[in-house]
Formats: sequence, C-alpha cells, structure tokens
Amino acid sequence: MFFRNFTVFYSVLFIFYLGFSSAAFAAFLPELYEGIAPIAVGDAYFVSPNEEIPGSAKVILSGAAAGVYISVGTERGFIGAAISPHVTHLLLTDYDSGIVRFNRINIALLKASRDRSDYLILRRYSSAREWQQRASEDSTLDEESRSILSDATLHWWFDHIHRNRESEFYAFFTKPGEKKDNPYAFEGANYLYDDSLFHRLQDLARQDKIQSIQLDFSNSEKLSHVMEALKNAHLPISVFDLSNAWHEAYQIGVEGLKHLVNQVRGQALPNSILLLTNNVYIQSKIGPQYRIGAFGYIGASFEKILPGSKAERKFYDYLRRIETHDNGDYTDLFIHGSLDISKTSVMNPHGRLPDEVVYSGYKFKKNGKAESRSVHRSDCMDSVYSKK
Repeated sequence: MFFRNFTVFYSVLFIFYLGFSSAAFAAFLPELYEGIAPIAVGDAYFVSPNEEIPGSAKVILSGAAAGVYISVGTERGFIGAAISPHVTHLLLTDYDSGIVRFNRINIALLKASRDRSDYLILRRYSSAREWQQRASEDSTLDEESRSILSDATLHWWFDHIHRNRESEFYAFFTKPGEKKDNPYAFEGANYLYDDSLFHRLQDLARQDKIQSIQLDFSNSEKLSHVMEALKNAHLPISVFDLSNAWHEAYQIGVEGLKHLVNQVRGQALPNSILLLTNNVYIQSKIGPQYRIGAFGYIGASFEKILPGSKAERKFYDYLRRIETHDNGDYTDLFIHGSLDISKTSVMNPHGRLPDEVVYSGYKFKKNGKAESRSVHRSDCMDSVYSKK
C-alpha cells in the first residue's frame, strides 16, 4: 500500500514537473533552448528594420510550404512569418547576442499584451514598473517571459535601443501611408498597425511557436544540430530567409550559400523557399531630393535549385552577377536626376531573370510616387514553385 501511494505521489509530481518545465522553457525546439535571456550588456547591430517594402515579398512567400520560417535579424522574421500564410512556427536566429535578446523581449511582449494597442503601449511607452506589474498579474506567462518583463535592466536596454535609434525605427513606427518620403513604407506588412498580422504573431508566440537562438551559420556543427532538432520535432522548413547575409561582405558569399542550402535541404520540402535580399540604393528626385533604399527580394523553391542541375547553376550565376554589381554605383543603373524612368525598373538590374527566380521590389511611376510592386516572369508562380 505504501509503495503504491509512493508511486502515485511521484507520478503526479513528475507530471507536474513536466508541466512546469514546459512553462519554464516555452520552446518548440527544447534541445536548442539556451536559458533565460541574460542581463543586457552592450549594443545590438542591425536591430532596426531598414527594408521598407517587405510586403513585396508576398508573391514569393504565398506558395511556401507549411512549416518553420527560419530567419536572421529582428523584425524581418516577425514580419515574414506574419505575412506568410502557411508558416506554423518561427525560428529567429542571429550570431549577435543583442539581436537574440531583442527578439526574446519582443516575444515576451507579444505574449503579455492584451491586444495590438496594448502591445504598442507596452513596447513604446510603458515603464519598467508597468512591465513588472504585467508579469506579476499574468499567470499564463512562462518563466522566461516573466523573468524578462521583471528585469528593469532589460527594460532599460530595450527602451534605449528604440530611443537611441529613433530615426532608424521611424518608418516602422509610422502608420503605413503617413511616411512623407515613402507612403508605401511597410504597406501590408506592419503588424504594429494591422490586427490580423498582429494576432497571427501573437497566436504563434502564445503557443510557444516562436523561438530565438544564437546561431552563426558558419558553424556547421551547430546548424546540423538545429536541423536535427527540426527533424526530431517533425517540422519541415517553410522559408529559409537569409536577408542579405548571403553576401560576401558577411563572409558567406555564393559558394558559402550553396553549402548552407545543401546543409538544410534535408528538412526542406519541394516548395520550401529560399529567400534572399539584394540591397541596392538609388538616388531619385521626387519632390525634394532624397535617398531611397530599394531592397529587392529574391526567391527560389528548393525543388528548382537541385544540386548539380542546370537551374541551380543559373540561379547561383545570377547571384554572382548581383554581388559584382553591388560593388558599383547604382545611380547609373537605375534612376538619376529628373525621374525619367519610363523604361527603367530597379527590380531587374542584372539582366534577364532566370526562370527559377522571382525578384520583387520597388517600381517607380512617372507621377512621382514610389509604388511597391512585385516583378517576375509572367509564369512566375509556375516557375518558382513546382511546375516541371
């Protein structure tokens, strides 16, 4: 009798422990969990969202497989997951510990907020004491989120990042349509001002389907560990989003990108998407002269870039041309001076697009307004996804 009661007691205790551990770790890939976010030290680089037309990537993301959106950076991943209809999980990765910390704080705010308006207040205006009060009042929060919101140092650091880089966050914090020099900034992609996008992200966060880890893609052993964790969780890749980190300037380059793609291919489906950014700048005179960052999005399905195939060779040759041009002056390639652009588009500065590629970005109209467009071959949906 004693042994039976003893066994029942410890069985209940073990079940309680599992439940508590789940609340404590709150990670859909628990073997990658790195512990509660450390006390903030130092700064974070590339923390503010500087790509003002992420909505133009929708044409690429719309057909991506169901699964995990893997992204570098901060808001790029949150936005990408929000506008991708089939994404089930979001894995935020970066080599910069400050970026990882920023993302973990944002995840905690998504979980703790009552709605989109409340999230905006918590993120931009609430004091450390108000964060602490929310952490103590919300019994549904996991241990990490409660720890983050209770830490005055993390609040100071997060607030400092926003205030110190106010000009960099200006476009993202401005309601779409109200940014004077680019009314199309973040149009259709800003979860700060779109309830459906916000609730999509918040639902993922509250279901512990958003995780932020420190990862250097040059570390093949750790990347293999990440792929193994995805395999164990039976989670395929939906989107593998490297932004412009594939550029040689970030020590990856085209050959390094080929190696990365083949390393993660085992967890990709035929219609999983490789998403890249090509960052170009043009000088244009629309009203007062100003500089526009025209970030284009390059996407290809894994099925279309099979190792050793002609399509793979064409795809990487295209990226090499982009890298070569990125060292030059784009003003001669695109627009200069008076906005005489009837035959010019910044989406395709590198020659005819391979059939395997969709390139989306800015297109400029003669009426002097910048319009966010996606430009691709007429049969791009067939060519980028699965049609043989």
